[in-house]
Amino acid sequence: MRLCGLVCPPAEIDEVLAAKGFNDTRVIPDPANPSRMWLGDTTTAETNDLLARLAKGELLSANGTRFFLNIFKGLSGFRDGFRRNMSSAERSRIAMKYGADDPNRNESGVVYNTSDAPVLVYSFMPQFNDHWGDYGATHPAVQAHATMGRKMLDIVNSARWPRPTPSSSTSSRKRSTPDSNSTVVAPHVVQQDPRRAGRAPAARRPGPVSQSTAAVHRPAMPSSSKFVTV
Repeated sequence: MRLCGLVCPPAEIDEVLAAKGFNDTRVIPDPANPSRMWLGDTTTAETNDLLARLAKGELLSANGTRFFLNIFKGLSGFRDGFRRNMSSAERSRIAMKYGADDPNRNESGVVYNTSDAPVLVYSFMPQFNDHWGDYGATHPAVQAHATMGRKMLDIVNSARWPRPTPSSSTSSRKRSTPDSNSTVVAPHVVQQDPRRAGRAPAARRPGPVSQSTAAVHRPAMPSSSKFVTV
């Protein structure tokens, strides 16, 4: 966090997040040093939205988007969770970020199809009342992430993705669901968790709590990407 603050102070980070429409995602500035920050808060819904918009090229330039997500695809990164039960080639199609602290075992990412198009976005933020000291593959949440990762990738692999065409429409139909963080913009849905996602602070919870969202993207062409968030 020290190096991040030297490049971009926390106040500016929060201003950019607010300008991009993220209301629940914030870093926590250090009152004693404006160039330092603490870990902040977010939700599965906003993390999902951030990654979906990033994958569609709505937040950075094309080169910046490619550079950023290729770092997250690195095979030397975290492999105990979503990418555990995959070959090296399959793992290279997952751009993911993992974070663990006390009860939190968070993992979010973007899944690409074999044509290197982003087609699914996921965000998991479970919390446990125990297992705090287990940062390995044996943690129950990490095991669950591994199971879901294999299942989601199998769905992506078995899907028939449309070929890019210049005449593809950029329009989409949207509707909101009252009891979930869902915005439907295409007919293909992967159901994960219908409950509303909440904040995920590093605080003790009375028992296992799973906050997760996922998105499926059925691309016609990069400029008209369509996602489903559930």
